[in-house]
Amino acid sequence: MRTLKKALCLVLVLSMVMGIGVIGAGAAYTDADQIEYKEAVDVMTGIGVMQGVGENTFDPDGTFTRAQAAKMLSYMILGETAAESLPARSDFTDVSADQWFSKYIGFGVQEGYIAGMGDGSFQPDAPVTGYQWAKMLLCALGYDPKTEGLEGNGY
Repeated sequence: MRTLKKALCLVLVLSMVMGIGVIGAGAAYTDADQIEYKEAVDVMTGIGVMQGVGENTFDPDGTFTRAQAAKMLSYMILGETAAESLPARSDFTDVSADQWFSKYIGFGVQEGYIAGMGDGSFQPDAPVTGYQWAKMLLCALGYDPKTEGLEGNGY
C-alpha cells in the first residue's frame, strides 16, 4: 500500500509539473470553448494521453467508449510511441486484429486490467461506465480485482 501511495503521489506531481509547461493545448481543438475542464484537457493533451476525436475536435459531450478507455490507459502506461508500436491482437469475439483499438485492448488483457464482458466479447463501442473505468484504472495501478471485489462482467 505504501508503494502505491508513493506511485500515486509521483504521478500527481509529474502531472502538475508537466501541466505548468502545457499552455493552451486544449485551445488547439476547434470546440475548445465547449470544454469545461480546460486545464485537465490541456495537461492530458500536452503529455500525449488525449488526442481528441479527429479533425482537431475534442467533443466534450461525446461518449467515452470502452475502446477509447483502452487506448487512453495504454498511452498513460507506455507513452504514445510504445503504445502505437503494440502488436495487433484479437482477444474477443467482437475485436478483430485489423481494428484500430485491438492492440490497446490486447495490451490491457495482457496486463490484467481488461477482462471483457464475460461472454467472450469486449463491446468496444459501448460507453464505459464509471465502475468499469475505475476498475481498469485500479487494476492498471496494481490492485488485484479478486481481493478488491472488482470482478464481474464488463469489468
